Amino acid sequence: MNGRRATRAPWLLLADAVREALLVLWSQKLRSVLTLLGIMIGVGTVVGMVAIISGLNRSMAQQIASLGTGVLYVSKHEAQVQLGPTQRERRPDLTLSEAGAIRRHAPAVKWVSPQVDRMEAVEFRGERTRTLGVSGATAAYLPCNGYDVAQGRFLSPQDIVSRERVVVLGDGVREVLFPWGGGLGAWVRVGERSYRVIGFLEPKGSFLGQSLDDLAVVPLPFFVETTRYGESIDYIIIRPRSPELADAARDQVTEILRRLRGLRPNEPNNFGITSQERLMELYHQITSGFYMAMVVISAIGLLVGGIGVMNMMLVAVGERTREIGVRRAVGARGRDIMGQFLTESAALTLLGGAAGIVLGFALALGVHLGTKLPFALPWAIVAAALIVSTGTGIIFGLYPAYRASRLNPIDALHYE
Repeated sequence: MNGRRATRAPWLLLADAVREALLVLWSQKLRSVLTLLGIMIGVGTVVGMVAIISGLNRSMAQQIASLGTGVLYVSKHEAQVQLGPTQRERRPDLTLSEAGAIRRHAPAVKWVSPQVDRMEAVEFRGERTRTLGVSGATAAYLPCNGYDVAQGRFLSPQDIVSRERVVVLGDGVREVLFPWGGGLGAWVRVGERSYRVIGFLEPKGSFLGQSLDDLAVVPLPFFVETTRYGESIDYIIIRPRSPELADAARDQVTEILRRLRGLRPNEPNNFGITSQERLMELYHQITSGFYMAMVVISAIGLLVGGIGVMNMMLVAVGERTREIGVRRAVGARGRDIMGQFLTESAALTLLGGAAGIVLGFALALGVHLGTKLPFALPWAIVAAALIVSTGTGIIFGLYPAYRASRLNPIDALHYE
């Protein structure tokens, strides 16, 4: 029995210390709230930003997964993160003939989708969409971009060869122009031209707050002709025959384009090829900047909050000097006094961390409702916020607690 009591005694003492700490903080509500504001703001800002970035990470991964693995993007310049104005070298445009050469001479490539994108509005009988992306493409657009047809059909090779004035609309456009259904066979106006609707795409959701369903796809040759692009195109999307052939497809595409452009072995590529993995790397480079900003903001908030905790606890030591003397007189040891004050400072910052988590969640929810950006709150960041905030209280409460534990009992009893 005595052994069990000895084992339980530390937990009982801790429970008593926590209970007493909460009572002390409750008796000084205004002072406690003002003290934990720094902790709450620092933790809340970090939790809110992490929730938004975590949601964006999940959305980004889902969008890339929806395309399948191994997809390559050929463009005029390499995809990269640029800070400030930069001077890019002049490079030749990608052309339809280059896309055709890749299709014919790259055995590891299954689909090649040359595309031209423009921003236009779509109109039907007085109803008009907002400005959205209009793509000139071929039948390979579907497998390369991860879309499926919901109604009607997609562009056929005959539509491309004949330069048919037909269009396939995204689900977002359908909801605006044909909210009551129907629409197949209708003539809509895209920019300055009229096109016959032959199909609607399955909804795909949104990414980074932008709808992926606000789009229209028309035959590439006709679109290039009407936009006076000639042979030039904006980019080429390539899907290999299997994910394992992605590297082989990249090598074959590079070789074909270098040969067509007459590049010598010692000359660098004058085109860019970006993989899905590279896109994720670029995305993480961007978000890493936000994480650095979060660390700075969190550190400032925790520093301000920690200084406030130290100040409050030093004031508490002065106000409770007589109480400390009484406790020492009835047998409390210096480490008991130190533990009590550390418990109070840790409880204060723990409450600040919990309040900061609620604030961060509210901020992320507000951003989501206002901008439709996705958000997610990982349990790991919740646990980390509570641990860091509690640790801040312990660190900044050490000196006041040590000072309280070193008070002379006799002097403390006579303190007024």
